[in-house]
Amino acid sequence: MRSDYGDHPDTIVSASESEFLEALRKFYAWETSKYVYPEMVSDLVAWKLMLRLLRK
Repeated sequence: MRSDYGDHPDTIVSASESEFLEALRKFYAWETSKYVYPEMVSDLVAWKLMLRLLRK
């Protein structure tokens, strides 16, 4: 389950782990690819960056 607060509050409940991971990847898409936009970083690079962001 993921909850967003602020200007656009929302709650997302994932039925499976793969759905959750897909939603997490989409949530961090801009943050992980902002320096290469309009391209996207590879999945491996994205997951490494997301791991760093989640550990803060």
